[in-house]
Amino acid sequence: MPTTLRKPIALASALALALALVPAAALAAPDDAPAADGLADRSILLTLEDSPEGALLSTRALSASAGGEALEGTGLAVEDAIQVPGAPTVLVAEAAEGQPIEEAVAAAEELPGVAAAQPNYFYKLIEGVEDDGEMAAPSGGLATERVAQGVNDPYANLRAPSATSPNQYWLYNAHLADAWPKATSDGAVSIAVLDSGIRLNHEDLSANIRYDLAYDSYNNRPLSASQHYGGDNGGHGTHVAGIASATANNGRGVAGGAFNAKIVPVKVVNDLTGNKRGASTGSICRGYAHLLDAVDEGRLTNLRVVNISLGSYSQAMNDPLMHALISIARDDYGIVTVCAGGNDGVTDVSYPSDYDECVAVTALQPDGRNIPWSDYNRYKDISAPGEDVWSTYAASDSSYEALSGTSMAAPVVSGAFALLFAAVPGATVDEACNALYKTADPIVDPVNDRTRTSGTHGALNASAAIDYLRANDAKRFSDVGVGDWYYEAVNYAVKNGIVNGYAGTDRFGAHDATTREQAASILYNYRGNGALAPTAPQGDIQQGQWYDKGVNWAVSTGIMSGYAGTDRFGVGDSLTREQIACIVANASGADTSKASPAKFQALKGTEQTSAYARQNVIWAVDAGIINGVDNGDGTRSLAPGKTVSRAEMAAIVGNAIKQGLL
Repeated sequence: MPTTLRKPIALASALALALALVPAAALAAPDDAPAADGLADRSILLTLEDSPEGALLSTRALSASAGGEALEGTGLAVEDAIQVPGAPTVLVAEAAEGQPIEEAVAAAEELPGVAAAQPNYFYKLIEGVEDDGEMAAPSGGLATERVAQGVNDPYANLRAPSATSPNQYWLYNAHLADAWPKATSDGAVSIAVLDSGIRLNHEDLSANIRYDLAYDSYNNRPLSASQHYGGDNGGHGTHVAGIASATANNGRGVAGGAFNAKIVPVKVVNDLTGNKRGASTGSICRGYAHLLDAVDEGRLTNLRVVNISLGSYSQAMNDPLMHALISIARDDYGIVTVCAGGNDGVTDVSYPSDYDECVAVTALQPDGRNIPWSDYNRYKDISAPGEDVWSTYAASDSSYEALSGTSMAAPVVSGAFALLFAAVPGATVDEACNALYKTADPIVDPVNDRTRTSGTHGALNASAAIDYLRANDAKRFSDVGVGDWYYEAVNYAVKNGIVNGYAGTDRFGAHDATTREQAASILYNYRGNGALAPTAPQGDIQQGQWYDKGVNWAVSTGIMSGYAGTDRFGVGDSLTREQIACIVANASGADTSKASPAKFQALKGTEQTSAYARQNVIWAVDAGIINGVDNGDGTRSLAPGKTVSRAEMAAIVGNAIKQGLL
């Protein structure tokens, strides 16, 4: 998604508020219908400053909470006051009768000691639609036979889409079944489902549920205390959880896409019905706070995915608390939030799905076409099967149902993310997203063509995404460690397709010398765009070898040349630091005469630089492309004649690219 979507957030205030919500103390939960468009009720959320004024207001608020008094001059009645050691106090206050929420927020922000205030917004549950047994016939190409996939779950082996006959065609359309031989979660990854709860004793879910962390954030109590369908107040959350990670290979029902990731059910949805059914900022943030608190305390060590099927088209864009917590989960905890993209067939922006930090999912028909009622706009990210999706249901401990909706497509993607993190545990959210987006299959839909209006990268291909993530992960190399100085440089080069390891091995060759043909190939990978250049004239270049395209291109463009007075390119010869400075200078087309010699002169050993390379080396050092070699005594040496290792080559080329010189 484009970063322009993201609205300014008072990060300090939002972060403080988010941290203040981490403990079990609860915000007041809404107990009636939304009070106004986009609002959960008439409560607002206040964060107090870490200041004498904030401490005084906190003391007054605690007293007011006990006595039901109002905050002086604001009309706000304190419902709850949350005090957390080392963090600001969070107040929950209700606006006076007839007082507009905007006025209540403005009044609260004027109070000395208040850092931030906001409404308690309302998010509607994006319900799954129960199928009526009728569906459009597939346009062709879908198999109807039983297909053995190494699991004994009866529905997993049926891939013929049907609203009346249980099956799991979506495992095959999204290539999840193809991915299982490559990676399975098997408890190594956890998925949190923020929804209507989950039927805790369902036969196909119980083995994967983290009962100790199952939580009802709407009512602020353990989920086991809920009396609705054994933990689910409507069935939606049970269905979503089964798509993501119903127990695989247990001989019952369905197999979840994640192949036995752990499920952390968090009920954020209220206990109402119809248009009143949904969640508030407070309940969602209590859910995130519950999860992050469990991570901080070491009770939840492998949470990588949060699945949400809630949305608002209204004021939720200005919900800094929820936005901040989603961002914190992604940036600080490595947790991706996957969201249903909406079922109204509109292009309106919906939140939280269309926040930059979330993965917004649209729905596809069994034949791979876009579903007309699935929302679409330029902020959507990925598409997955969302029609006639069979999964676990909450009607009984052994019930299953087919539902349709982006709420069904989202957990298909959540399951794929769990497989990616199981395959490459150290992968970041950005890396996993990139793998999904780069490998998405094109959506061919002449009827509902949304190529120009949908931001989705295409249809999910979980198997290809695993291959891509593994192929572009530096941690797979036995000679590249996360703590090595060159790890990030190698990782950057590998992910951008600039250089890779040795074929058929687990080695990058970090300390091996960079040869001249390797340097030509590295630059060709980044700049050559597959061009076929004229055959280079040097006699030691063997056409048909792995390096020929790169060397031919480098010679034809003048970026590299052979040894003067000979017919040799120097295949197999190692590069020196001053030689690579010349090559990068040629490739950049820079005017090296304008470079400042100050940084160059500050290094030791500059007198060893060859005359032909001196100005190019000055330029490379000045531009930050080449840095000195650490002498271990606080000084650095230029070492112009030192051989460039493959790790150093990755760093040098990466530096040049990041600074816009290549």
